[in-house]
Amino acid sequence: MYTRTTPFTFVLAERSLLLTVMHSFLLTGDDLPECGTCQCPLTVKLILVECVDLKDVRNKHFVASSVKDLFDNIEAHKNIDFIKETRFYKQL
Repeated sequence: MYTRTTPFTFVLAERSLLLTVMHSFLLTGDDLPECGTCQCPLTVKLILVECVDLKDVRNKHFVASSVKDLFDNIEAHKNIDFIKETRFYKQL
């Protein structure tokens, strides 16, 4: 959970981390990435909330009903730990 003492730069960096990964295709001209399981567009919401393949890993770090719920109520380090364990950070 973010508090008034959470550094703004950390919050901004965390929120932009996945956006950078997910929207890099716009800069490179590549096709929109798809989920390897369901072939849905690979979005921040799919990874953080919906993807069934990531459910066990996600539940180990947090449970959120929406992206808003995740960013409003879950401690930032849990999001980052999830991103690290799923290896999405390597795509930066």
